[in-house]
Amino acid sequence: MGHFTKRSFTFWDCLFGTYAKEDTVPTYGITSKIRLSSNPFYLNFHEFSRIIKDVRQAKSLKEKLFLVFGSPAEVDAFKRKRSTTKKLQSFSSSLPIHAGERRNIAEIA
Repeated sequence: MGHFTKRSFTFWDCLFGTYAKEDTVPTYGITSKIRLSSNPFYLNFHEFSRIIKDVRQAKSLKEKLFLVFGSPAEVDAFKRKRSTTKKLQSFSSSLPIHAGERRNIAEIA
């Protein structure tokens, strides 16, 4: 069970004597910046267009399901890792390769 979902059980914790005060304060909000807009439709539904874009770029059904149903923090970490890998691939393809020599991304990084 998540760390902050415990708060909803405060009544039961007090009732059974298992209540413990929380040490950390949760941070609420969105995970990425959105462009300045006063359009309420855009502000409420912009994330759906990003999800659809990510799902189209996914390589497998497992990735697609993860991008739709995964937690925002895990999805952001996955997208950051994927963008770093793409940057390394484009960098490695621009490196000169001598005849008969093969390069792997793992060798470069």
